Amino acid sequence: MSKSIDAVGIAAYLTGTQRDVWEAIEGPNDADGEEFWLEEVEGFGPGEDQVGRMVRQGYVEGKGWKLTTEIDLQEDDSAAEYIGSLIADGFTSGIDPTWSVDIRNRQPRQAYVNVDGDDVTIEIGVQDGIKEVVKVTTIDAIAADPELSAFLVDREPAPAVR
Repeated sequence: MSKSIDAVGIAAYLTGTQRDVWEAIEGPNDADGEEFWLEEVEGFGPGEDQVGRMVRQGYVEGKGWKLTTEIDLQEDDSAAEYIGSLIADGFTSGIDPTWSVDIRNRQPRQAYVNVDGDDVTIEIGVQDGIKEVVKVTTIDAIAADPELSAFLVDREPAPAVR
């Protein structure tokens, strides 16, 4: 029986994330070996809408964002509402009142895993073609690696054609 790769497991391992952070969007596709396309579904920061809502509630900081202002948003509801609506509309700073927001969100990553015979290609990165991890190896090299060998799985044989 031939070997293949646990694509979700190896993507999680190489990025230091958990398995449930990755979801298959396509695959396995047997047209050219085995191809898997995965997408990260958790772990990126909030968007402008979420930050704007939190500012309207009087918050000035949260996971992945921070608002800088001299105004006490807990006391000044109209300023909180005003600044929160501007943030939700995509603005990052303003005057009268003076404020600025830093939102450190990042785009979800995608992963591509291709097993073609003994050759394995793993590419993980953000969208727009920027690669974070590129690994080209073989099934034998993965089997010999004590950490990566856990991601080898038995490949089901293709059904016989009559």
